[in-house]
Amino acid sequence: AGSEEEFVKEYKDAYYARKFGLAPDDVEGHLNLRQKYVEGIVWCFSYYYNGCISWGWFFNYHHTPFVSDLMGCEDMEISFDLGKPFLPFQQLLGVLPIASRKLLPEPYADLMDRPSSKLNQAGFYPLEFEVDMEFKQNDWEGVALIPFIDANLLVHEHDKVRDACEATLPAVDKQRNTHGGQRIFTFDASAVDTVPSPVASLPDLTHCQTRCDGYSWPDFPMEQGGRFMPTLCEGVLTGDKAMAGFPSLFSRKIQCEQRVCSVNVFGRPSHKETIVIALAPREEGVATTAAHAAHLVGKSYYVGWPYLRECQIKAVSDRLCRITHREGQVKTTNHSPEQADKWMRDSRIEREVCMTKRGLEVGEVHVMLEVVVLSGMVRNARGELKKVFEGETLRYPLQLASQLPTQEDARHSEKKAAEALEEEFPVGSEVVVMQKPLTGTTAVVVGHPEGGKMVEVEMVLTPKVRLEQDFFGQRVVQGTVEWMSTQQLSMAIKVPPFLISKMGSTVRCKGGADIGLNIKFEKKGFCMVGYARKGEDNNWEYSKEAFELFRDYKVKFPHVFSGIQRCKDAREIDPKELLPGVDDAEKYLGEVTDFLRKHPYARLPLAPFSAQSCSVSSVSEIEKLSDEYVKMKATAVRVTKRSCMPPSALHIPVVGVDSEATSSAGNVSVGDRLVCAVNFGAVPFGTRGTAVAVEDDKLDVLWDTKILGGSTMGGRCSEFRGYRVKAGSVINISPKHKARPPQQQQQQQGWAG
Repeated sequence: AGSEEEFVKEYKDAYYARKFGLAPDDVEGHLNLRQKYVEGIVWCFSYYYNGCISWGWFFNYHHTPFVSDLMGCEDMEISFDLGKPFLPFQQLLGVLPIASRKLLPEPYADLMDRPSSKLNQAGFYPLEFEVDMEFKQNDWEGVALIPFIDANLLVHEHDKVRDACEATLPAVDKQRNTHGGQRIFTFDASAVDTVPSPVASLPDLTHCQTRCDGYSWPDFPMEQGGRFMPTLCEGVLTGDKAMAGFPSLFSRKIQCEQRVCSVNVFGRPSHKETIVIALAPREEGVATTAAHAAHLVGKSYYVGWPYLRECQIKAVSDRLCRITHREGQVKTTNHSPEQADKWMRDSRIEREVCMTKRGLEVGEVHVMLEVVVLSGMVRNARGELKKVFEGETLRYPLQLASQLPTQEDARHSEKKAAEALEEEFPVGSEVVVMQKPLTGTTAVVVGHPEGGKMVEVEMVLTPKVRLEQDFFGQRVVQGTVEWMSTQQLSMAIKVPPFLISKMGSTVRCKGGADIGLNIKFEKKGFCMVGYARKGEDNNWEYSKEAFELFRDYKVKFPHVFSGIQRCKDAREIDPKELLPGVDDAEKYLGEVTDFLRKHPYARLPLAPFSAQSCSVSSVSEIEKLSDEYVKMKATAVRVTKRSCMPPSALHIPVVGVDSEATSSAGNVSVGDRLVCAVNFGAVPFGTRGTAVAVEDDKLDVLWDTKILGGSTMGGRCSEFRGYRVKAGSVINISPKHKARPPQQQQQQQGWAG
């Protein structure tokens, strides 16, 4: 014990000397560090629970003390001076690096790099600085050892500039450097404003359903200290009375103990003791065999304690049998000896997973549940809200299951259709028309005629624009004949087929260089969007862009192609054997990897084999036609029309609820025209776009207009035009899908290199 204490003391002394320059006998220095650290904890708690208690306080150290050295902190005297907040330009001068000086008006930015500036002379804006990476693995974890700002000096120099340029600084910059009033932002479904972008690099925020109002703090009762006191809102339930999804350890009897159990949460198993939660044995009467739990099959239940999720139980099983529910009947299938052994192995695995992933001891598993969890709510054509259970089947030990929680989540309650259409389709609501020939048209509810049995909507139409002009995406995809087989591609660039297969994947050289194109990965089940895909015969096919990539690679680096033919059986290729006629093989390989790394294709994402995707050229053509279509609609004659429709012909968005009108996984193909059917998220309700990639229930969509938060989809489209959404958030307005066009045997002739 004595040697361990000595080791800890020596370790701490070395740490404080290395990080703070503190000697072991510097009592005042150690006390100041601990005082500041505890002040920081108090400041943070006060800031988040009661508001800022000091505008000028900061932790003037780069590192922290050991928690074991904070003993006695309860005797510290802690107080703060409220002060006042920085002006915006003062704040920016205190936090911006010199590379961001352009965000300040030039007179203020000049303080950062002018040689005579006292802020520059004080070293506030170093061009180079040390980053402490001790005990760190990633760059972002490092501690930047930059000097702390002298607030008094900063304010003094700022004020000198402000006074000197009072007459010359533009009014907009003067306004920027003032404290604004308080604002409260509120969701408002009736708002359809466009908020202009403050900078040229971002698009306008269209269809903004937000209201901005001034706000004044209320007068808080003196019994609350005259200030805001954080409390739970009235009606919030906690503990064992909480709704499903809100974790609670109080809904079950548990025991806690410390043990070494190798819990792996962050990628590495723990090596020391961990606090383990052990479920107490269930009361008598709880099912211990599948037969006792058979009544659960086909019913809704909750699984995954303590994070309960509603599910539908598809089957229960034990080591003897498996009980399922099909077509209203319960079916029992007895296990063979091999199946019984497998069940026992699987039950042990489930118990071990609970321990190693969650630190949860569930005890011996006697019964397993096979469930499908609640995926959301759907509004059917009759206006009813129904629960939807879909997705992969999951297994849970019966110990982690529970009946209905005390409080059901109102968001997941099934509801009958609204008795009055005024409730379901309020006046002013935006809807999407689902009735031909206006499918996909957005409209606004204006009334409920015929005794409230119909919904009257108002639409803005462009009758001169033909309906079929909206389906350019399908025409592009159906007219595409640019996918080639491995044999066709090898003939086009005049190399053996095996070389296409090898070069299309990873090709490792000794020393670590990868000279493969990495556009397909057979074992991993992935390929590069728009470059390679699995054909209907499960063989590889390549796009026009892939052909051009292979061709350019071969033209620029012919020695690589000829070398790989000689070393085709090597797992790792020796650069000398690969490039026997090249004087500087290392430099040549560097040029190869640089070419591959900087090529535009390197930014494109990988997708599973099952995914559909347009080629890059097809996406470009779709975007061109989309721009033409939008321009044509914008300049066409507009007609405002009112029409009475049955509620089944309209889709109204409800937050958190899907509709039978929206698309489902597998119901969208590349080239299909889509309409955003939800009124939340980045894409405004009613915006149209074209599906350019389909991956399970996720869609890469090229939208007709810029989307705030959108992207180029790896360089496939213009900035802000691409955005990924779920299939359930859009309505497919395209005609029925047509089969993929047959491959043309002569297509390689037009691509010959």
